[in-house]
Amino acid sequence: MESINVKKPSFCMCETCNPIVNMQNDDEVIKNGGSCMCMGENSIIEEWTSNKTTHKNDICFCLYSPFKGWTRNVMNNDDFSVISVMIRQFSKITKRSISLAGADHVRKLF
Repeated sequence: MESINVKKPSFCMCETCNPIVNMQNDDEVIKNGGSCMCMGENSIIEEWTSNKTTHKNDICFCLYSPFKGWTRNVMNNDDFSVISVMIRQFSKITKRSISLAGADHVRKLF
């Protein structure tokens, strides 16, 4: 994959992740009580087996919230696909649109 120069969030403690996209990665946002998210590729595959199923995870999805602190989730492409479908289903069922309308703090990132 092409190397993308994305700033690691200040809360990131993962030395093996290459950030690809992050949202609201701004120390000022965090200092003022905001949250941020980051997603990247892990340079190592984190693998484990559970109930005879092997999981090979190479995607990091991290969240920072002033309530929970830093949470790091590792996943693979199948997990990512399931999450994408779940977001679309949630949007359809709850009739919440996935758009940047009314989200000035997010729109400025694009």
